[in-house]
Amino acid sequence: MNVKLKKILAIILSICLVFSGLTFFKGMETNAADKGDDTMDILFIGNSMTYYNTLCSVVEGLANHYGHKVKCTAATNGGYTLIRNAKADNVITAIQKGGYDKVIIQDIVGSFDADNHMEGVQTITEMIKQYSPDAKIYSYEPWPTKDSILGENSKLPYFTYYYIKAAKKYCNGVVPAGEAFYDMYKTEEKDYYCTDGKHPMPLGTFVSATSVFYTIFPEEAQKTFSGDDYTYVTNLIHKNIAYAGASKTEVYDNDELNKISQYSYTRAHQVNEVIEANTTYTSVAGEYVDADAEVNPDELEPITGSDVDRSIFEATENIAKGCSVVASSEKNDKAANVTDGKLGTRWESEWNVDPQWLYVDLGSVKNINKVGFSWEGAYAKRYYVQISNNATDWKTVVAVKATSAKTVQITLDKTYSARYVRMYGTRRGLDAYGYSMYEMGVWEAKEVPTTEITTTVDVTTEAPTTEAPTTVAPTTEAPTTTEPTTEAPTTEAPTTAKPTTETPITEAATTTKNIQNASTEIGTETTVGPTVKITPAKVKVKKVARKAKGTKAKISLKKVKGATGYVVKISTSKKFKKKTTITKNVKLTTFTLKKLKKNKKYYIKVRAVRKTGKTKVYGLWSKPKRI
Repeated sequence: MNVKLKKILAIILSICLVFSGLTFFKGMETNAADKGDDTMDILFIGNSMTYYNTLCSVVEGLANHYGHKVKCTAATNGGYTLIRNAKADNVITAIQKGGYDKVIIQDIVGSFDADNHMEGVQTITEMIKQYSPDAKIYSYEPWPTKDSILGENSKLPYFTYYYIKAAKKYCNGVVPAGEAFYDMYKTEEKDYYCTDGKHPMPLGTFVSATSVFYTIFPEEAQKTFSGDDYTYVTNLIHKNIAYAGASKTEVYDNDELNKISQYSYTRAHQVNEVIEANTTYTSVAGEYVDADAEVNPDELEPITGSDVDRSIFEATENIAKGCSVVASSEKNDKAANVTDGKLGTRWESEWNVDPQWLYVDLGSVKNINKVGFSWEGAYAKRYYVQISNNATDWKTVVAVKATSAKTVQITLDKTYSARYVRMYGTRRGLDAYGYSMYEMGVWEAKEVPTTEITTTVDVTTEAPTTEAPTTVAPTTEAPTTTEPTTEAPTTEAPTTAKPTTETPITEAATTTKNIQNASTEIGTETTVGPTVKITPAKVKVKKVARKAKGTKAKISLKKVKGATGYVVKISTSKKFKKKTTITKNVKLTTFTLKKLKKNKKYYIKVRAVRKTGKTKVYGLWSKPKRI
């Protein structure tokens, strides 16, 4: 082949390669365009309360009818909790598919448990975020069974409270179908229960579908169904009926459908606005009182204790044996039975009431490091060990959880000096009963106590401060160890605080290297001998003012009598983990945070401090407040 022909062939080959490349890249562009589908993918994870009457299909049909391109799929297992569903093969496979825009998760109804729900939401949320990091997750709240929806013992407030609590903690939303279902059941006298008293008839499912619709599309106006809309909705409900006892030709009352729409719209907006603002919501069925909220201000993680033989309560080493006892209530069996050393007698509290408590008087201050409880069948599922020297001011030293009636001994984290020891029960193991305990024991430590409990005294003579406002802001120092709350007072010389100016909190505060100026002050102070400790009251954060997407926040506290200053913790973690938290000291009740990162959530909690000479005494932390 001559040189000229070779050159011609090379040119032709080059041209072919160029056109092939253009075709290849054009094909890539076409494929990319195909993947740019604007369909919203929604995954439902739940049990029979989700698959009854094909909830996901009703939601899909409703959304598409009103202009939203939606594709819904479901991974469900009858009778499963969220925790159990997190281990189910079909749920795992569905989650691992990924690419979801929204995920609706639903927990068990009949055996709903707050602790399990919190754990289940956390587990499922973490799994979903691994494969669909941008997905918005909503907890679909159904309604209690028919025998527990009305009256003083309605379980709906309990459901609603913990669905909202979990959503706030894990940055999810809530589909409050249970609230709208209650509206229709109680206010409108519409019974959408199947004959089993739990699952929904078709219109019950429609309550859930409209609740989902208004939750995931909050921009939608409240719908009224008339004309073609009424015909479409009726056919949609009939098409998805999966309950043998329901009619696929029933003519639904137009006003009734509109009432469902009204209640679903109202509750969806009310609940999710509360979640967004981190404020409180009271269920339509009544208020739920969280007995754990005030008794565990330090958010102690619950432990289980060690299983022991009941004979330890009979031994002389149990210093509670023979001591006097006081209880919140007594039903048929006296509180004194828990220290009589007899394993066949018991204390029984009032039934169906939380919280309930019982304490022993050791007669004088003792150095203790162990407590124990022998529970009868009506055990405490969640309780706390508290200590005091006056039976009025209590310090929580241990949070305890249980899943069955056992005899346990609990080793405290350190030796405490106290006269009174209390069991404070917040959740009963058997819903229909109270708390029932055979014996309670306390064991004395050999070593010197590391913590003493002293009486809190209110201060009424402290003059209000008149200093100019200061601004809380981090410095660039490395973090130090956060303060324990039970050690002895510091001996450092007092320092004089200088006026400060506003300094930004930056995004760098979320890394270990750049957490600024963590506090090194010692926690709750104690005194020995005749000195009286004066403990400031718990702080209340009155107001947090921050504009949407704003970079500044103004914080206002309610002044605490006797306080000489306030310790402020600012964090991007609601649990105030060390790596995401800074600690600052301020003197006045109003201060400003600057240069917050837009769209970033921050949390704040505060406690008062009283400084007298070289001694600092701290009050309890306020409830965390979202900035």
